[in-house]
Amino acid sequence: MVKATGFISLKEQFAEMEEGLIRIIGIEKVPEPIQLTHKSIVESARRYQYGGKVNIAKGGQGETDFHGRLVSLLGNIERIDNDSDEGPKIYVNCEGL
Repeated sequence: MVKATGFISLKEQFAEMEEGLIRIIGIEKVPEPIQLTHKSIVESARRYQYGGKVNIAKGGQGETDFHGRLVSLLGNIERIDNDSDEGPKIYVNCEGL
């Protein structure tokens, strides 16, 4: 089990975690992930970026900022950029985007 902390930013059509910190905090049974889409991630990042309120308690897709949740995104890794000044980046093609 890990704890990931960081800031979500929206750049062009990408949502990414900046200044991320990941710590191993234990071993647990993995819960079922929330299935995400490109659209749900971008909408969540936009709400957060523009001061919109999110409702973590409801936990439904499109109703949460996914904070502290296990998520799954179906796609293909297009490339991994280790040369960025901002740290490693993984580019995933999902839903043709």
